[in-house]
Amino acid sequence: MDKPLIQFRRLAQRSDADVSCRCVEQESVEIVAIACKTDIFCGVLKAIFIEIAPYNSLGARRMLAELAPVDSPSVRLMGHSRLGELCLRTGRGEEAYKHLKAALDVLPRIGDRHDYLFIHPLLVLACLQRGDPDEAEYWLRQAASDNAQRQEAFYRPDLGGRAEIALARGLTEVGLGLWRGAVERMHEADSTYGGDPWLDPWALQVQSAAVTAHAHAGRLELVGDSVDRLGRGLRTLLSGPVGPPVQLPVFGTVLHALGMAGLASGDAGAGASASADAGADSGASASASTSASPVRMIALAERLRVLRDFQPTMSADRARQAVGAAGNAARAAYADAVSEYTALERDELWEAARAVVSVTSGRG
Repeated sequence: MDKPLIQFRRLAQRSDADVSCRCVEQESVEIVAIACKTDIFCGVLKAIFIEIAPYNSLGARRMLAELAPVDSPSVRLMGHSRLGELCLRTGRGEEAYKHLKAALDVLPRIGDRHDYLFIHPLLVLACLQRGDPDEAEYWLRQAASDNAQRQEAFYRPDLGGRAEIALARGLTEVGLGLWRGAVERMHEADSTYGGDPWLDPWALQVQSAAVTAHAHAGRLELVGDSVDRLGRGLRTLLSGPVGPPVQLPVFGTVLHALGMAGLASGDAGAGASASADAGADSGASASASTSASPVRMIALAERLRVLRDFQPTMSADRARQAVGAAGNAARAAYADAVSEYTALERDELWEAARAVVSVTSGRG
């Protein structure tokens, strides 16, 4: 009986994303059954659903199924809420909605109805991904009434959800203003990140969504500081040694924002030059030289994976439509980049990101 406890004590202390579900599969039910009666239960849940393959919904789903015999409300709550969060990150709103509703149904069994796991604001995002801003607004009201969430100043997915509801309803200026307010609020709050708070993964994700929203609307001049901060932050993060895979989707999200900003700007975007000479060979050539960097960023971002939580802004289809609107040369450069990056392994992707950011930095 000591072996599983020791195993989980070690596992719960690990923060790298290379921990495999296989290391606990054989004894997971026994371990959690024991852990339910010990003081390390929270660490066990953290190890299972957060530290193990943090971006892998398949691994979390397998672990939830294995732990079903334990019939622990805490396991079900953590498992379904985590799966809902992972589905949101990949834009699978319907699946996220089902898991989040299942997690919500478990809350009464816990004996505390406070939404410490932010299920209500995550349901806002799930409804937006499902194309239902009306229900999204309902869950936003539920989130606003929860004291546990009002006490959290830094991690506030409801703020992005409020902005996306406005954008989904065509209230562009309102939505953009809410996004800028969300970024400013983070500036005033404390991050749990050990270093520069602007390098916190959540801060990078929020800034990336804000920049992308403004790029889609052609209002980049309102978020110039965020664009510069994202570029500097990404160069800083990529300057170190190759890190765990969990960092790649964060990099991808920032690259997506910078690529969208490049397409929308007169400096690096292809939109203006492509539309000026649509159909002309000389125009296409000029477009190729100006658009290669932004479209390669967007292609590489897709390969690294982009956090798709905030929609309609971070929709993959919407980004591809922006590339298509940039002209034939941009579409060709994007297709070439997709083909090139598909074959790369993790360390090679890291180097590819460094190369793209280096080129962009050289231009700036």
